[in-house]
Amino acid sequence: MAITWHFLLLLIALLPLVRPTPDGTEETKNEDIYEFFTAHNDSWVYNTTENNTAGGPICRHDVLVNITNEHIFFQRLINNSSGHLLRGDFMNWHDYANKPNDSMYVYGEDGRCWVLQY
Repeated sequence: MAITWHFLLLLIALLPLVRPTPDGTEETKNEDIYEFFTAHNDSWVYNTTENNTAGGPICRHDVLVNITNEHIFFQRLINNSSGHLLRGDFMNWHDYANKPNDSMYVYGEDGRCWVLQY
């Protein structure tokens, strides 16, 4: 009973934080992924939602190698393993022709591609 009461209080406290935009449209942010990477030479990811076949959490460390307005090259270290050189191509997920860029296509050494959205 005490757990249910605590859950109800938590739900009531958090409910005002979850609300739709006034006109019902999707709210988009104008954050620039290029600015994020130029401000941070290193970025860390721990316990991501990405699929992990090995089980435990993923600890990933990306180290900036080179960056331009269109591309980024970075060294990826996973769980203290040796690094892999990756290339990212910046883009705007919602409007490909315009900026700011909020996403990037990431290409691995093996040619595989995936999307990172900021």
